[in-house]
Amino acid sequence: MHGCRWCLMWCALAVASMAHAAPAPLRLCASNQGDYPWVLVDRPGLNQLLIERASARSGTPVQFHYMRWGHCLLRLSDGRMDGAFNSSFIPERQAFARFPMRDGKPDGERRLMHSGYHLFQRKSGTAQWDGNTLKVSGPVGVPSGSFAITRRLREVGLTQVDQSRYGPADILLALRDKELDAAVLKSEEGMHLLRKSAELGAVLEMLPLPIAQKDFFLVYSLPFMAVRSAEGERLWEAIARERESPAWQRLQNEFLGSAAPRP
Repeated sequence: MHGCRWCLMWCALAVASMAHAAPAPLRLCASNQGDYPWVLVDRPGLNQLLIERASARSGTPVQFHYMRWGHCLLRLSDGRMDGAFNSSFIPERQAFARFPMRDGKPDGERRLMHSGYHLFQRKSGTAQWDGNTLKVSGPVGVPSGSFAITRRLREVGLTQVDQSRYGPADILLALRDKELDAAVLKSEEGMHLLRKSAELGAVLEMLPLPIAQKDFFLVYSLPFMAVRSAEGERLWEAIARERESPAWQRLQNEFLGSAAPRP
């Protein structure tokens, strides 16, 4: 009898312990190439910091995993990753990814950031972009896996899109070496690379008008949202609140002006 009583007490304690156990961390993946200043490989970028602060605010733990962007989306689609970050909205991605939506459209209030893509060329180049018409005589390089910007370039009539190179740095080197006629990269990342390299900065330039401007999101896998949607929604809401907070604005300004921001 006493044995049964102790057994029941142990079971009750185990159930209570499980009820108060911390939730499993959300497995979030991103590109391992970096995307200044949003995702960095040598230290946390702005989006990593924003997600970490939103995680603490919402009580939703996260783990970051870095890999090729195409692999990240593949693992999101089969449920091996719970989420992916720095994803722009493409309607077809809704087949395997859940975006924060409002009234049938991506909810910009719950974005991670807003960024643009610009055209880069040699300073001696002749590429032209007036916001509507793109004139370029040869191949234009974009990072492999850049589905959204490739689609945009097709929409403005470009037929020679080169996706054979993975990283923005490799693309700019190919542009310097005249293997490409132009390149389309994230604006901040491209200019960061030109500022880092005096050699590249001396021969390459960014055209002033953006090819495209987009919101970028943390998205979730469908299997994750089927069982843990409340956690996902909490983290999205925490991202929106954190991004607009004075503390975040100070940290972001500090980050952009310093190599070692204080958290």
